[in-house]
Amino acid sequence: MKTILLLTATLFIAQLGFSQSETANLLALNTKKESPYMVKKSPRLLNADYIDQVTERSMANHVRALELQVSNFDVTSASAYKGKAKPFEVVFQSNKGFIKAFYDENGKVLETVEKFKDVKLPNAVRDNIFKAYSNATLLRTDYYASYKNGSVEKTYEVTIKNNKSKIKIRVNSNGEIL
Repeated sequence: MKTILLLTATLFIAQLGFSQSETANLLALNTKKESPYMVKKSPRLLNADYIDQVTERSMANHVRALELQVSNFDVTSASAYKGKAKPFEVVFQSNKGFIKAFYDENGKVLETVEKFKDVKLPNAVRDNIFKAYSNATLLRTDYYASYKNGSVEKTYEVTIKNNKSKIKIRVNSNGEIL
């Protein structure tokens, strides 16, 4: 019995020694200039300005998910992309809307056009609508956004029923009725 325990302990210690020397080899490989583990500029970092401008904390989940797809998309991996100098167009769709995005040759988002239906309204938008139309009932909410040159314009088109009439209202992202 002692022999079996001694043999098992010896094999265990030998295995630890081999695994540590392999880890040391991997660490040495990582210090080379042409390491396979070098960080490349990801589309997410490249399009951080876009995602910072278009997303809001109170935004509908389906809108935010598609905007994240746009910001994370690697245009250079698209089969139709051929490194052209002109903007490359990609359309992202969901069952509640779409985003048409234009990328430069490096994969940076230049411009987007976004349209979504049935979105959750931000509190400021909803509060201002009900302040102006106290007896209103929300019937439909659509969200439009356009991003270009680092700035974004967001509007909501809301259909309400006020008393017996239907009214379409356009509201900006601050809640101001247009």
